[in-house]
Amino acid sequence: MKYIRVLAGVMAAVSAVNLYAGEAVFFVTEEGQAVNDIAVVVDGNKKLVQQNGFAAFDVTGGEHQVQLTKLGETTGEFSFTVKPEENADIKVDIIGGEAMPSVSVYVPGAADAGKGKIIGNLISQDTGGAVAGARIAIEGTEYAAMSDDNGHFELEVPRGTYDVSIMHPNYGKKISHGVHVF
Repeated sequence: MKYIRVLAGVMAAVSAVNLYAGEAVFFVTEEGQAVNDIAVVVDGNKKLVQQNGFAAFDVTGGEHQVQLTKLGETTGEFSFTVKPEENADIKVDIIGGEAMPSVSVYVPGAADAGKGKIIGNLISQDTGGAVAGARIAIEGTEYAAMSDDNGHFELEVPRGTYDVSIMHPNYGKKISHGVHVF
């Protein structure tokens, strides 16, 4: 069976993470580019930012203390508060060596949670050419899009974490689990 490779020109920050009630997802950038040389500490729990600029933590309701470090030096400290049923998306821009956080709190699946986009291009691993006519869908929902003649697709969905399937008659079906959209 042939497989499809998704090149993610991901506009609305997509990453593979698991959904937990009370999840805090950090996306860290410097000069507009995702960074991976930053450590994020939430309430004493430390994680290194992944290559794609993301780090995710399970959190309970209440106030949470955050510290960001680069090579052992503190680049920023701040706090955020969530209710038990809420998630937090936290975008941190490193500007002049200083962390500038932007915190967005929402209830997953709520109508007012806002929307994000999954944008990408489907490329055949066998031929290197575009894969047209593939169906990209959010499992268990009616959200779906088709790839165009250039393999490009865009799918607007409410913020949250999803299993995304890609189906094509010549390539079969592939599922990416835990795609986070914000």
